[in-house]
Amino acid sequence: MKYLEVPIYNKEGKSLSKKRVALETVFSEDKDLISEVIKRQASNKRVSSAHTKTRGEVRGGGRKPWRQKGTGRARAGSIRSPLWKGGGVTFGPLNQKNFFKKINKKMRKKALMLAIFDKIKEKRLYILEPPPFKKTKEFYNYLCKILEKDKKMIYFIDSSEKEISRYLRNIANLKVVLPDGLNLRDIIWADFFLTTPLGFKNIEKRLTSTARKV
Repeated sequence: MKYLEVPIYNKEGKSLSKKRVALETVFSEDKDLISEVIKRQASNKRVSSAHTKTRGEVRGGGRKPWRQKGTGRARAGSIRSPLWKGGGVTFGPLNQKNFFKKINKKMRKKALMLAIFDKIKEKRLYILEPPPFKKTKEFYNYLCKILEKDKKMIYFIDSSEKEISRYLRNIANLKVVLPDGLNLRDIIWADFFLTTPLGFKNIEKRLTSTARKV
């Protein structure tokens, strides 16, 4: 069993205590899992937009351009032929390609927990006690006491703390995330992972349940 410490900051922005987290060694494995899930998620967001029209889709060419014989010119059945300017395209890209790649539920969940584990290991996960103020500027000044300016942050809160997000929307580089909205891309994007005591309990449950199943 391995133990890591997560700092807890009080309402004045001072670290007075630390939370010990017991983690299974399984989280030190599968280093390529995060990148694999990220690649699959990116692939699933791809839209096949490149499209060229075949001879059956281009406009015109309902009749034969000229008679079959006697004109001295090559035979032609339709102006929609790929040989003609403005005709269809042979073997061009079609918008029917499917880029979907399956992501197993266990695979997605474990990658998410590995990313959180990395934030704990790198000492970039902090527990913040919910401050008493309800103004954006006051909360921003509170964060400046703990972190450097212009850092990308994700603030994970419990479902019962929804109201906190109302006065945090205007802070640049800060994303407020609820339990059902936690995703791998946001965790990788953020320099620091912030959470409340209630939010951290949710994370602990996920960490321990994932470690048991794997």
